[in-house]
Amino acid sequence: MAPVRPLRRGAARLVAALCAGFLVVLATLPRPCVGRDPADAQALADRALAMLAQAEKSGDASLAIDAADLLARSIRLDPENPDWVFHRTLALVVARAEDRARASFAALETVIGRPQNGRDPRVLYSRALLHATFGSNVAEALRVLDLLKNRSPDFMPVAVRSLEFHCRIAYTAQLLHARPESDNARQANLVAAVSQARLAVALVAGDSREPIARRNLAQVYRVADRWQESEAEFRALATAFPGDAVVHYGLASVLADQHKYDDAFAEWERFLKVVQQPGAIDPREADSVADAQMRYGVSLDHAGREAAGLKQLRAYVARVPQDPRGWYYLGRLLLQSEDETLVDAKEARTCLEKARELDPWCAGPLLLLRQIYQLVAPDEAKLAEIVKELDDPARQAARKATMDKRKALRPDATNGCE
Repeated sequence: MAPVRPLRRGAARLVAALCAGFLVVLATLPRPCVGRDPADAQALADRALAMLAQAEKSGDASLAIDAADLLARSIRLDPENPDWVFHRTLALVVARAEDRARASFAALETVIGRPQNGRDPRVLYSRALLHATFGSNVAEALRVLDLLKNRSPDFMPVAVRSLEFHCRIAYTAQLLHARPESDNARQANLVAAVSQARLAVALVAGDSREPIARRNLAQVYRVADRWQESEAEFRALATAFPGDAVVHYGLASVLADQHKYDDAFAEWERFLKVVQQPGAIDPREADSVADAQMRYGVSLDHAGREAAGLKQLRAYVARVPQDPRGWYYLGRLLLQSEDETLVDAKEARTCLEKARELDPWCAGPLLLLRQIYQLVAPDEAKLAEIVKELDDPARQAARKATMDKRKALRPDATNGCE
């Protein structure tokens, strides 16, 4: 069975890519023209909608611009018809022409008139779409969509539900990526993220997007440390979609989180086999699971299977030498292994210096290098350099800011140089 289709990263890109195009296809048909040449205006609009449907399928922004230009001609022929302006606004969103889309939306509000703007479904729908696509303000988009559903429940229900689905997925990501200062605020964000992910699942229950939503929910559970619920979701998905490498990656990760190492090892092995198969992973998600072998090695190390972990970590740094995390974990194992036959302080120092070179902001290699230059292979000059790097207040503040940014991009980080 084909793998679950992935979600794009980033709220604005996600909504624009997956929502904007189909809106025109599902939109209400223009009402009869009352302008100077209704037949010509309608003919131009029909051509524009056909072009726009093609532009959405092909991703051709220039074709969407051409459709918007045709609709502009319809507007000139029939300036009192708000449907032409509504469709033109959607076309410009598909074309990712933000300034022109916002100007078209302002024109739509003008044509409809101020007293109606807060109630007209075309205005509400367009406003929600603009918030989600260009402003990354999906919380406001969801508020407007709720207003639209309450006031005009029969307006484009399929398209409204689809836009709401992608907004809830995007809002979930925003909540997870936020880094509030207080523990209470962070916990509140996690609770809200779980709620949004569940609502997204409910919106697409029974259709082809449900596996996407459930995979998202499983990952949200994991980030929130609700490991049993995460494991249950990932196991169900792994049964339904055994060829999806990302699902096996997620399941292995949450099993390792719970120290269920034997099960985790089996899943990492399945991942490493499945990922070699054609179509096992969408190219857009390849980077997010590229470190699986490293994580497998770390799991083996944590479980006390140090020789096997060392083998996986050596293979990983040979394959991905530019990743400082691999060098850090390899150096740590070589320095701290309980198996004396695996300890190699000289190689550990080389690995940790490599990690430091690749990522000077990570404190992990610095702390272990301080131990080496102080106790294992004393070197006063090197030690002074490391201590200065660790203790300098300005460097400490810059390091914390850098790590916070990384965690915001990937909240499910493994301990170490993420």
